[in-house]
Amino acid sequence: MKADQWVFGVIRLQVLKTDPLCFVSPLPPLDIRKVRKFRGWVLSEYSVYVSETADLLRDMGADPTVIARILETHPEAVLCRPDDVAAHRPVELNKEVIHTLRDTYLDLGGDEVNLRIWLQKLLSQNPFVLLRPAEAWRDSLGFLR
Repeated sequence: MKADQWVFGVIRLQVLKTDPLCFVSPLPPLDIRKVRKFRGWVLSEYSVYVSETADLLRDMGADPTVIARILETHPEAVLCRPDDVAAHRPVELNKEVIHTLRDTYLDLGGDEVNLRIWLQKLLSQNPFVLLRPAEAWRDSLGFLR
């Protein structure tokens, strides 16, 4: 029997053509047929980061079933280097904080015309504003409403 090899980190999976499922422990079985059908080219890549991607998703709160579904439907996610993914997450978190500050500013009576100036002034005086999670800003500024 011929086998596809999916290499990730130091782990090498052998997926037999007759066996449609592979296991990424401790995740539920992945349906390799879906991966082959829609993103088969991923299986031929040498450098993939399955364990790291699964760990990142787990850290974000995804349960094993959701992680397995993500890896089945978007297997190309395992091609992203962990450093690149980690750099992308702070950017997304910063955007969320900016949107929260924007919404709060407008809710408190600020106008759209001055919003950009206010945000630039706030961030230039205290760039550490972005280190605080958006939920914390919502909670802290909620009493001003």
